[in-house]
Amino acid sequence: MVSELEAKRLEMLREIVPGMKRMAFLADFRYVVAWDEVQAAARSFALEVERFDVRSSEDISRAFEAAIEDHVAAVRIGIGGTTRPNRRLIIELASKYKLPAIYSAREFAIDGGLIAFGADYADLYLRAATVVDKILKGTDPAEIPIEQPTKFDLVVNLKTAKSLGLTIPYALVARADEVIE
Repeated sequence: MVSELEAKRLEMLREIVPGMKRMAFLADFRYVVAWDEVQAAARSFALEVERFDVRSSEDISRAFEAAIEDHVAAVRIGIGGTTRPNRRLIIELASKYKLPAIYSAREFAIDGGLIAFGADYADLYLRAATVVDKILKGTDPAEIPIEQPTKFDLVVNLKTAKSLGLTIPYALVARADEVIE
């Protein structure tokens, strides 16, 4: 499931940045487990991917500077304990350096990021509440099956695309659950 999501994210980036050969993956790797999936997806698209482990706002700033020096064409931002609280900084840096970025949490696109594709957290919270209810009613947690997310959000920020000088393909906009103009 994770590898399919990463492949879809990279495919979307390739639609937005045709001819992309190099990209960056920026995340706090103490918490993000998708590195192998990103590498596999990148290989399937003949992309080189640079890994940037960020654990502070200073690391984030340095990572963007290094990504520019490494001539990456786009950035995949992993969501976690460092990136989520620093989302405004990340969005500002992506804008400053004119780097298209894809995120896995909708609030990034809502706050000015280019595009977000990931699990619908509201749906996950409702499903988690159902599991908690079962446990409180006496169900043994070991008997409750592990569930994968089934509902995903695609949010496209056309205002950000315009500021980056990008044209989002109509087919991608048409698939979006939310379009910010």
